[in-house]
Amino acid sequence: MRIPLYIRFVFFALAIIIFFYALVVADFILMPLALAFLIAILLLPMSRFFENLGVARILSVSFSILLVIVVLSLLSFGIGMLVSNLAKDITQIDEKLFEVVNRVQSFFQERLNMEPQSKSDYIKDSIGSIVQQGSDFFTGTLSATASVFTFAVILLLSVFFFLYYRDFFREFFYKIFPESLHGKISNLLLETKRAVTGYISGLLLMMLTVGTLNGLGLWILGVDYALLWGALSGLLAAIPYIGVTIGGILPMLYTLVAMDSLLYPLGVIGVFGFVQFLEGNFITPNIMSSRVSLNPFAVIIAIFIGESVWGIGGIILFIPYLAILKNVLDEFETTKPFGFLLGNPHESDEGNNSLLERFKNKIGLGKGE
Repeated sequence: MRIPLYIRFVFFALAIIIFFYALVVADFILMPLALAFLIAILLLPMSRFFENLGVARILSVSFSILLVIVVLSLLSFGIGMLVSNLAKDITQIDEKLFEVVNRVQSFFQERLNMEPQSKSDYIKDSIGSIVQQGSDFFTGTLSATASVFTFAVILLLSVFFFLYYRDFFREFFYKIFPESLHGKISNLLLETKRAVTGYISGLLLMMLTVGTLNGLGLWILGVDYALLWGALSGLLAAIPYIGVTIGGILPMLYTLVAMDSLLYPLGVIGVFGFVQFLEGNFITPNIMSSRVSLNPFAVIIAIFIGESVWGIGGIILFIPYLAILKNVLDEFETTKPFGFLLGNPHESDEGNNSLLERFKNKIGLGKGE
């Protein structure tokens, strides 16, 4: 019996609602699992390399994970040292901040005849509010230490078992689907590995490029802590389209307060604007276009949905999983139109042109006819 279209639509809508509800409710376990799956795919070549050398799989997987932990720990230590050096200058920054406040106060007093006391109180209240919000933020961060530890434990265990039992999980997928679909499943697994590995490696290369260019530009300008601002901008570049802009706000504000000339913040704006131009027109298209073929609108929607579901983690995780979803949709005839909808319009235009050429040849209209 054929199910009416409206009933299928209702069931599909309910399935979508239940799916996202489960993502929100079970984020404490699903988020580390989702991240662990991506990390496991990224570490798979390294683990296989050690296994090909004759090392047991359990040691190969453990050594691969340990190597990543060491690298991340060194990066965290380096960034922490830079932040601690910046923290030592907070007192001097406060003094210069009040100098800027006094200049602004004098400007309003001379041009707008505002009472200096009321303006000063207002600014001090605003600064006090910002400090209080910052204090509440760090207090909440410290209180969440247990949750971070739990997340890390689940993440590490999941990465280990995904790598160690990868053959077992592959066999599980084959058992779910009939034998007639095993060819599609094999191709889908290969495409998923290619998409995830390409996306993450491309993202890391893009972050390194953006961070290096920003840090080098700030160093040439003579901005203090150029390495810190460059590393921060590189990390924020993981957020598509807006990450580079956000990464430029802090060094711009710092130079506005701590440096003696307005040329420095203008220079920061110029450096980050130039790097953002390079990132949008040359870096990302050349690094990422061959790895993940998603149209910008789909990526933006994924960013908004990911932020609503999992916050910052969702912004980063939902994009590679959207690429995986596109591969799944492209693999089956009934869902290919939806995969086409998520794809890159430029590639779609090339595909349409090739179809048009084939149609012309079929009806006897070649080039120049």
